[in-house]
Amino acid sequence: MAKFPVGAIVKHTSGGIRGVVEGFIEQEGRPTWYRVEWDSGDFTSHAEKDLMWATTERPMMHKKLV
Repeated sequence: MAKFPVGAIVKHTSGGIRGVVEGFIEQEGRPTWYRVEWDSGDFTSHAEKDLMWATTERPMMHKKLV
């Protein structure tokens, strides 16, 4: 199962450039590859191990709902 869904905002492990996942290819027994459109406008393909989430923010509950 793919770690990053289509539309996810990711960044490359080597730098701070961010991009959006446009698609991915999953094959049994092989690493998942992603097609990413970077902020610069370029499209490239990368293995899942080369990408990470661009943000660590998560939804938070600020008050207890009754």
